[in-house]
Amino acid sequence: MGSTFRRGRTPQETLPAHGHPPPDPRAVRRKATRRGLLTLIVSIVLITILSIPLGTLPPIGGLANPGGGLWEVAEGAIHPKRLELAFAELDSRVVVYRDTYGIPHIFATTEHDLFFAQGFVHAQDRLWQMDLTRRAAEGKLAEVFGARVGSFDALETDTFVRTIGLGALAEQRVQEIATDDPTRVPLDAYAEGVNAYLRRAGGNLPLEFKLLDYAPGPWRPADSFAVGLLLAWSLSGSFEDLELSLLAEGLGIDAVNELFPIWGPYQVPVDPRPGPRSVGAQTLHFAPEFREAARDLFRRARDAQSFLGGSLAGSNNWAILGDRSDSGAPRLANDPHLQFQLPAIWYENQLVGLSGSGRTFNVNGVSLPGIPTVILGQNRRIAWGATNVGADVVDLYLETLNETGQYLTRAGWQDLSVRREVIRVKGGAPVVLDVRSTGHGPLVTERGETLAMRWTGYEPGNLLRTFYEIDLATDWAEFRAALEHFTVPAQNFVYADVEHIGMRSNGLYPIRIRSDTLVAFDGRFPLNGSAGVFEWVDFVDFEAYPESFDPPEGYVLSANQQPQHPGYVPYLGWSWDPGYRARRIQEMLAADDRVTAEEFKAMQLDTLDVMAREFAPFVMDAVSGSCATPACTQALAAFSAWASAPADEAFHMDKDKAAPAVWWRFANALREEIFRDEWEAADVTDLMLPLPNVMEHLLKNENTSHWFDDVRTGAIVETWQEIVRRAWGAALDGLVGDLGGDVSAWRWGDVHVRQFDHLTGLETLGRGPFPSDGDTLTVNVAAGEVATGGPSWRLLADLHPALRSKGIYPGGQSGNPASPHYDDLLEMWLAGTYHDLVFPAGPEAMPADRIESTLVLRRA
Repeated sequence: MGSTFRRGRTPQETLPAHGHPPPDPRAVRRKATRRGLLTLIVSIVLITILSIPLGTLPPIGGLANPGGGLWEVAEGAIHPKRLELAFAELDSRVVVYRDTYGIPHIFATTEHDLFFAQGFVHAQDRLWQMDLTRRAAEGKLAEVFGARVGSFDALETDTFVRTIGLGALAEQRVQEIATDDPTRVPLDAYAEGVNAYLRRAGGNLPLEFKLLDYAPGPWRPADSFAVGLLLAWSLSGSFEDLELSLLAEGLGIDAVNELFPIWGPYQVPVDPRPGPRSVGAQTLHFAPEFREAARDLFRRARDAQSFLGGSLAGSNNWAILGDRSDSGAPRLANDPHLQFQLPAIWYENQLVGLSGSGRTFNVNGVSLPGIPTVILGQNRRIAWGATNVGADVVDLYLETLNETGQYLTRAGWQDLSVRREVIRVKGGAPVVLDVRSTGHGPLVTERGETLAMRWTGYEPGNLLRTFYEIDLATDWAEFRAALEHFTVPAQNFVYADVEHIGMRSNGLYPIRIRSDTLVAFDGRFPLNGSAGVFEWVDFVDFEAYPESFDPPEGYVLSANQQPQHPGYVPYLGWSWDPGYRARRIQEMLAADDRVTAEEFKAMQLDTLDVMAREFAPFVMDAVSGSCATPACTQALAAFSAWASAPADEAFHMDKDKAAPAVWWRFANALREEIFRDEWEAADVTDLMLPLPNVMEHLLKNENTSHWFDDVRTGAIVETWQEIVRRAWGAALDGLVGDLGGDVSAWRWGDVHVRQFDHLTGLETLGRGPFPSDGDTLTVNVAAGEVATGGPSWRLLADLHPALRSKGIYPGGQSGNPASPHYDDLLEMWLAGTYHDLVFPAGPEAMPADRIESTLVLRRA
């Protein structure tokens, strides 16, 4: 999971823009600010209200102290050593051992009881997070926060989400599940378990509910689907078509094709199979009103995404065959990159019990609070992980409407369908929203032009069934069959069992064929919806997905790079990662034919920046001999020493060194110096810039390109060397301003940190900033200078019969800051350590020294 290295300029996603002030290191040390709804709640509500004594009550602000107060009242801060509860819904007895990390190991006799218990423990530890996530997914934030809080427009976010229709789609998905579908029992039982906890808790709810003065409603199966759809949208919902269109309008289509190619340079395809290429271009004709429509939708999507979250910087996974492992068995690694937050995105658990068909669950890994099953992890036969493909699965259609509520099609005028949504607003009147749709999908903007959105997420699918069947799978055939149910977001699924490895870029990929010419076209730009020419005629056949199984190289890998060979048919997308992580992973795997567990771990924690290595000769060529200041001379000497250091140090983004800070600021400044002038001339400075691999191609193969010339200097024609020197100077000016003139005192960790904010935005409940190794392009990702996203789960799976697998995620099992398990895993994650994954087959097999508390659930 996780997404590609995006082309925008936000610190979380890509190289931060030169010309925008970098973070003040002193301010970063105090707090890495994250804009968001609940941060504003804290500043407005807590400061102005909660510190005021309310009659005989003490100030609530004091009670919010994580070391005591209301946190101690809320159930679950510390689970009792032994607790036995009875519920009428249960079939039999369930034993839940929480280990010394607070991870529950659930042992049940029936499938129903297994998922009932999972729902119960999720609610015990993460109830408010679950409720907040379903509200975000279903467009119900204004119910508890009001229409607007500070600069965050909760009502606008709800309106956007309701327009996309994730909540309505979740209801539809539940209705589509047949009574004999194997996921029906897990869905219903999970909801029963959550609701059993709600009944037992009564008013003893987590503090966030008390602060916001509301109580959660019952959990429904549709809520679980909504949580999954929210993640699916965040990993696949993209309006980059609008950016490309505006760039094409400003720079010209030839410039867009050159700088944002479908087949990027220096890629390592997930599946190297070649084939005939057949992708035709479309002619662009946009009315003047299109700019207004594009900007409106782009703004709304960005505003909503600031709270809904999304993928960050990328993800990694790879696997090796047993003959390349010192254990003689395959190994697998995965670290999906998602938002850093507390409580963490993931929740770790082991599930042991019988399925409805009589098969045995014994699976350990991470789940999403709100959804049954294990999403990523390992059972006793197989292990798996995922990275985001970044496929183009959203198309926007320019529609023509008339005054009677109809839209134009090739066959004539058709009636719009209307879905009525009522948004309840705390402190205000309900808002009625009529979501209008064409045959392509909902109308996502009607300002200037009318745009409808088609997304593969609207197609039938059951993501839960995929993970239910994977949890039970014992071989590649069963694993692969489970993926037939997986539609969106397209993921690179890595696989290993006791003998084999594999990789599939799996998900729905539209086949786009022009009906007038029968020629394939790509989906990079908005389409004419009225002509009936640019349509999805089908989806790529499941058997034709990019796939690799037991390849001759002995390894498979993905890091959000291009999934297919440049000749692969059909078009899957264009917005791939620049490929530096994939190149680094490949060279590490290729260099070692007998990988140990420690070496596998070192690969996952690797901080070598391949871009720095590839660009270093150009830096030395252009800057050497040109320094006119002591800072320049010292910085160049530090960079040169870094580049010529031993292999285990050269180009590694070490937080204790100066050269990585110089490199990072230079890399950002270089992209701005190359392209900023043309972007300013075209009035598109708020839009994405080309990726670093395109810059690498220009430097290595087209270093007389007109892109190196500064169009603002008229007849003067700049060379690439002059642009590199400018970028070097700009980087040093910024660092001198931030860190002083003594280069020997500079440290990458002084400007580069990881930050873990609490979902409320309360600073005392967040963690960080922590000075950090790595950067946006290293295998161990820490994107931007204030990294608010990165490896959300690290798995090192060993398929040896001894099952010596390890995992870790940044956070802790409990959402209660008074719990010892609120952030204990974060400390380990920051130190680069892991805990063992264990697979006891029953409660009697659980090692006694691992048991911290026992929960027994029995039938009433």
